[in-house]
Amino acid sequence: TSTAVETPAAAPVPGKRAIRDTSPKKDKATVFDPDSKEAKEMQDRVGKMLANKKRSSLEQRIGKLAEALDLTDEQKSKLTAWLDERIAKLESSNMMDPAASADAFKAVSDGSLDEKLAENLTDEQKTALSGFKEREKQAKVDSMALKSLSQLQGVIDFEEGQRDEVYKILAAAAEEKIKKQA
Repeated sequence: TSTAVETPAAAPVPGKRAIRDTSPKKDKATVFDPDSKEAKEMQDRVGKMLANKKRSSLEQRIGKLAEALDLTDEQKSKLTAWLDERIAKLESSNMMDPAASADAFKAVSDGSLDEKLAENLTDEQKTALSGFKEREKQAKVDSMALKSLSQLQGVIDFEEGQRDEVYKILAAAAEEKIKKQA
């Protein structure tokens, strides 16, 4: 005779579905009211946050331009006053209205800053500004092309001379992309 001992089968371990709370959930559908006090406070916070970020970006650009173009204190103060005015408009614009917020952001773009700057430049500074813009554009092209090239090098081993030829092609494509963005 065999002496097999029968042990009762272990109870199945409950799966994730078995331990989830399956009680009916309360209806949490809240309707967003754009005219509510909370919505206006949130809009103000978002507007100020975006305006501060844009201010910081444009202040850095003004600093670079001031150094590259040798701007006078009067020229810098005019740009700063212009920036303060535009940032105030941006902060007070309605972020819930796409057209109004788009107009407010266009008013504080690098291009609008450059237009304001050009109003008060000497001929030498205008020449320096065009050189500055060209160097800035070339740096963007180089950056984009080198990034693409490094991604390709992770996949492809280039032979002698191929890397330079690929870079030329990528640089031309990056320049076209920047022109389209402008």
